[in-house]
Amino acid sequence: MKIHFNEIKHNVLDVRKNLRNECFNWGLDNLYPNTLEHLLNASVTAKNAVDKSAKAIIGKGVANGHVIVNSKGQTLNDVIRTSVREYVKHNNAFIWLSFNLLGEISAIESVPSKNVRVGKRDDVDYSGKYLVYSNWDGQQGRIDTNAIQVVDRFNLNEEIIKSQIENAGGISKYKGQIIHLQKYFNEIYSLSDADCVINDMVSEIQASEFRQKGSNDGFLNTKLLVTKPFNSPEDRRTFLNNLDAVRGSKNANSVILLESPDASSDLNEQINLQDLTSEHNDELFRYSESQVEKNIAKAFNVPISLINPSDSGIFGNSGELYKSIMQIMWQEREEERMKIEEIFTSIMNNYKHPIKGRIDLINNQVNE
Repeated sequence: MKIHFNEIKHNVLDVRKNLRNECFNWGLDNLYPNTLEHLLNASVTAKNAVDKSAKAIIGKGVANGHVIVNSKGQTLNDVIRTSVREYVKHNNAFIWLSFNLLGEISAIESVPSKNVRVGKRDDVDYSGKYLVYSNWDGQQGRIDTNAIQVVDRFNLNEEIIKSQIENAGGISKYKGQIIHLQKYFNEIYSLSDADCVINDMVSEIQASEFRQKGSNDGFLNTKLLVTKPFNSPEDRRTFLNNLDAVRGSKNANSVILLESPDASSDLNEQINLQDLTSEHNDELFRYSESQVEKNIAKAFNVPISLINPSDSGIFGNSGELYKSIMQIMWQEREEERMKIEEIFTSIMNNYKHPIKGRIDLINNQVNE
């Protein structure tokens, strides 16, 4: 998946009703989270910022997070980590809950944001469904509306769960519920913190492509060899064989052979070797990349010293500066951490093997 700026500049967070699929489009083409996901993974600074932000929220996970919570063998901590990273990237996270006949939560799974769309609203302006599908971008072929799974919105009321199971045609056909964790609850889809630095992520990706093309496709160590006309094809083959023997077969493409149309009595004109090596300036984007780093770090509220610690001495012998910065980040992510703790406390109190009490994430800077 290769994306350039002119292909994404109009893919803004525009939310419109999709009458065909009975959901709200996420972006003009319904692919905003897919595009954002690609940019976040392709930008080394953004990827680093997401990782640092997620760690500042998760810390060491929860004390009893080793319990297996789904058929994939994922633990509670696995689901929390995945959900937090989804939240950091998109300011939206979706948690899929399955239920048993007793109305207890039987499985917990984090769903990629790019796979979920909010369903249409009813007569009282309430969206009670989510549409889950792994091929909104059509990369796996045409969109198959029959493959889209419709899942109910999170509600732990026993009567509502029973009603949902009955309406689905039984527990075997019941898809469960989805929790939509988002930063701004007055919006259908919360705007990602990365939205304001989309241009910066594209710039960083393009700068990387420039360096790659310069090293792979430039005239590095390339020579132009001009020779007098050969008398016969056999003479030409012999000359080329001798040239390959001198250079080595692996360097066969580093010399371009040009056979002159006319013979000359001047020896310098009979065989002439010219250097075609171009100057590859990999410092061309140095200033802009430095500014890009700062912008992306600022968007995710991550100190630039954690993104680029080379000149700060942050990883010195004592490591005290690093610990102090991580402690500050832990405190600044308190709001996001409280949301995660509250929702997973509610989930695990109603799990088939309940964990009573509050689910607390442990500060990874404590007792270190």
